[in-house]
Amino acid sequence: MIIVKESHEVNLMNQKNNMMLQKALEDNKSNEEFKKYQHDFKNNLLVLQYLIQKNQFKEAQTYIDKYVNQYSRDFIEVDIENLIVGAVINNKIRSYPNIIFHVSCFLPKTISISDLDMVTILGNIIDNACEYLIRERIDGQVYIKIYQYYDNLFIEVQNDCLNMNNSDINSLKTSKYHKSKHGYGLQNVRRAVEKYQGILESKVLDSKFCLRILLNIPEKEN
Repeated sequence: MIIVKESHEVNLMNQKNNMMLQKALEDNKSNEEFKKYQHDFKNNLLVLQYLIQKNQFKEAQTYIDKYVNQYSRDFIEVDIENLIVGAVINNKIRSYPNIIFHVSCFLPKTISISDLDMVTILGNIIDNACEYLIRERIDGQVYIKIYQYYDNLFIEVQNDCLNMNNSDINSLKTSKYHKSKHGYGLQNVRRAVEKYQGILESKVLDSKFCLRILLNIPEKEN
């Protein structure tokens, strides 16, 4: 049993390190891409100027839309002060490019919850939301809220769901392919929640599956 626990912690540590490395690489890539956009910015302005001078306003608007959309895709990054939470969420945004994310996060730079526990909780519940949308072929969205309220940490992840009510929630546990290989993610989440004397609840609200977690934040060691 000790071996399994150690193996799980090593796996989480590797996930954390990989996400931090990927974030560093993405930051470097973004800087390089931004330099390219800066280099071509004047040329793009000249094209827009020419279209406007020729009264080609529709073409100019189309050109602007394409430019903005391309810029948004290349530089999508949610600015989160907490490094670990930011790494997890931005990693998931990059991992699921066809899903729209709405993120609301108000956290201090440091919080006295283990990085590994944060990776376990956020990584699994966001993956579950995204995998549900992909599995059910729903062109849906994922909503993430995280904030600290006094000595509590509140986490909420919602995703669009099809014709589901609260009595259907238990069926989600066995809906994945290869059922024998799944289910451990939520078990790990529950274990992490229990570690902080927290609460985990799930329900359907306004055609969205909603998972909420409340953790008690331990006092910082002096």
